[in-house]
Amino acid sequence: RDCDVCLVGSEMCIRDRNRALSDFAQTVAHDLKSLISAITGFSELLEQEYESLSAQDRQASMNKVKETGFKMDDIINELLFLARAKREDVVLRNIDLNIAVQEAMQRLQRKIDATGAKIVVGELDKMVQGHQPWIEEVIYNLLSNALSHAGRQLTVRIDTESSAGGMSRVRITDNGDGMSEDQLRVLLEQPEELPYTWVKGHGLGLSIVHHVLEKLGSSLQIQCVESQGCCFSFLLPAGSLRSAQEVE
Repeated sequence: RDCDVCLVGSEMCIRDRNRALSDFAQTVAHDLKSLISAITGFSELLEQEYESLSAQDRQASMNKVKETGFKMDDIINELLFLARAKREDVVLRNIDLNIAVQEAMQRLQRKIDATGAKIVVGELDKMVQGHQPWIEEVIYNLLSNALSHAGRQLTVRIDTESSAGGMSRVRITDNGDGMSEDQLRVLLEQPEELPYTWVKGHGLGLSIVHHVLEKLGSSLQIQCVESQGCCFSFLLPAGSLRSAQEVE
């Protein structure tokens, strides 16, 4: 009987994992298909209407093709990162959070410029325990998500606050479109039921964030108010307050 229960539980676990994998693959496939369609469309426009287009319109179409190529490259790089992170074991060490933030912002500079968003770096705990490339990737994806759903005059603030037990809470707060309680619940529990325009800004990035934080012994907290913005945060041990440990 115990074996039957175990078997049923395993089958349910496998079904849940398969469903999550299917949802994730569908989101990424939608992203890539949409971008490929954009490249094809602008390429066909240039091919068919090149002579009749003004020099300004030609340049605009070529810029769109180039920008779409950059987006596809970002998605592929994120997929490769996720694959590596699933295999990689790391040791928590003291890292400089300021460097992780600056590196993430540098990677996002094109997107920051395109949205006209203002990124405010508040007070940061300089030293925390973590793995530098992974923390940079988490910050990169959370900032990128905020920029993807930018409202007008978007401001994104990143800072830290001390938390109980020698922990440091990293917070990324924006004044963007936010989410209703229903949207937030569906995003966390049943993302496949959200409109594609909503999922595309969150699916891959949040998958990476959740996986990395889980391997670091942390988790993502989300607080959102519709039309007022969101706060994404996670806990890390403050530097030197906990000895390095293996992350399985």
